[in-house]
Amino acid sequence: RTVTLGTGYSPFHDFLLTLEVEKDVRYPASIKAGVEQRVFECAALRCGISTRPDVVSLGFELAFADFVFGYAAAGHPELGWTQSVELQLRLRP
Repeated sequence: RTVTLGTGYSPFHDFLLTLEVEKDVRYPASIKAGVEQRVFECAALRCGISTRPDVVSLGFELAFADFVFGYAAAGHPELGWTQSVELQLRLRP
């Protein structure tokens, strides 16, 4: 069982700060923080950190019309770097 509580704050139109606390019943609580900066209407840069375990993540997103491509990499102290790719197609009614 895991309980998660998070929030986000956008002080500017193209900037987002996030904070999250996650508690698994088997482990100590983990604190996660992230930043997203929209550099253009169609592009965003992201980075984040978390505790327990200490993980650093970096990524970006590119959006064209109804298609979105995202890439991220996360560095774990024991598992090394993990990469992920996101592909989205936005369907409109």
